[in-house]
Amino acid sequence: MHGHRFLEDGTMRDADNWQKGLPNEWLMESLGRHYHDVWNIMRGYYVFKEKIKKEEHTYVFINLPKTIPTSWHRVTLDEAANGVRFNSEGLKFNYLTNEA
Repeated sequence: MHGHRFLEDGTMRDADNWQKGLPNEWLMESLGRHYHDVWNIMRGYYVFKEKIKKEEHTYVFINLPKTIPTSWHRVTLDEAANGVRFNSEGLKFNYLTNEA
């Protein structure tokens, strides 16, 4: 998760930045993306992400591509599962702190 602390301008978020709160809508959208990554990886697919400006693109392959652009990042099961966990915990945090 440390790798996701870097912002577009190269600066880094504080490790406890999440305590400022994240909207449930954002958490749900992110949870869905990470869930689909886990689902695909568990079925043997290769998942890659690419950030273009502020948009993130996902590419899913049955076979590993022969050439992979340097701008692509291969998503691991560990990374995707941690994303599911982080977003689930964020929703629970909002609920318990009455931020929902």
